[in-house]
Amino acid sequence: MSDEAEQLLMSLFAPGGAADPYPVFAKVRELSPVHYSPGLSAWVFTCFADCQQVLADGQNYLVQDEAWRDANMPGWRESFAARFMSALLVWRNAPDHTRLRRLLTRDFTVRRVGGHAAHRAAHR
Repeated sequence: MSDEAEQLLMSLFAPGGAADPYPVFAKVRELSPVHYSPGLSAWVFTCFADCQQVLADGQNYLVQDEAWRDANMPGWRESFAARFMSALLVWRNAPDHTRLRRLLTRDFTVRRVGGHAAHRAAHR
């Protein structure tokens, strides 16, 4: 990954850095569309087709879940931020991810989300 792309990605975490992330993502996509970010300790995919492939393939693209962190990052459980992040659905692999996703899908249908949006708009 280029130093410039890494600096751009890290700029998103500065105060106000995420206010308009799209030009940053466009430049990172131009410099290095698929790359490993040392600052994020993660692979970054910036093209829609690549993201679709990763999201659809639960066998070859696994997240660094609790088991991985236990084996590769001793002491990670001492960090509140690391524990918080590991509890999020996106940081879980199957079968845990599948179980949690099934619990959520009934509440996040197009109809229910639309109902919440209408309710929120009516109470502004």
